[in-house]
Amino acid sequence: MSAPTWHLLVTVYDTISAQLLTDRLNGEGVPTRVRSDSELLGMARTCQILVPEDLLHRARCVLSFEQFSENELSYLATGRLGTDRTG
Repeated sequence: MSAPTWHLLVTVYDTISAQLLTDRLNGEGVPTRVRSDSELLGMARTCQILVPEDLLHRARCVLSFEQFSENELSYLATGRLGTDRTG
């Protein structure tokens, strides 16, 4: 069995987003690798998420179902809930 060829799926601009996406992909059975522009945890400006080439289509499908609302994105960025929450 040969080693997989890793393909760039998406580039994000913070390590929290990279962690969330890789957790979601891994949970759906898609292995990931993250390549960042810094070796220090939390200091990366860009993170490239790579997946095996034969699972690229599946990874794209998983991400297509992961649309976050503005409130969710704000919470992920700041740790604070928005004021227009319902329920």
